[in-house]
Amino acid sequence: EKVSGPFKREFQRIGGGLLSLGLCFEGDPKSYSSDLTKAIIHSGQTYSEVALLYEEQPKNDLIPFIDGIKEYVGLLSAFPDIVQVHKGAVGKVQECEKQAEEGKIGDQEVADVKARANAVSAVALAEINYFQRERVADFKSIMTNFLQEQINFHQSVIDKLSQSLRNYEQVAVDA
Repeated sequence: EKVSGPFKREFQRIGGGLLSLGLCFEGDPKSYSSDLTKAIIHSGQTYSEVALLYEEQPKNDLIPFIDGIKEYVGLLSAFPDIVQVHKGAVGKVQECEKQAEEGKIGDQEVADVKARANAVSAVALAEINYFQRERVADFKSIMTNFLQEQINFHQSVIDKLSQSLRNYEQVAVDA
């Protein structure tokens, strides 16, 4: 509503104004002005239809676009935790190596901690790489859908306005 509302209202105002103008012109009993009156009334109806298109359009493009962005905001909020787990594993390895130098733990314990830390690192990097590949595919789809729906919408508006314009081409002007 925030996005489409102003456009819808403006097109409704234009449509209403043209319909009122057409009704005023209907008072002219001369037959030569009837085509113009019909064209103006059609234009008013067209602008009212375009207003409805603006009202309906966000569910086709903007809402899916925003939903996709929100989903990624949620996914991205988990990345600091993944990085923190990785940093914790690296820190644990460093701590164990220091303890081994001091003779507090054995080499086998250090090797075990390194193996677990390497597993954590591999999983973290795999998750990040997977996310990056999926991000490309997802945003390609999100943006393609958004832009295609925008094109379809504007083409529909163009088609309606073009039809209205053709009505004026039927108006005969006597000199």
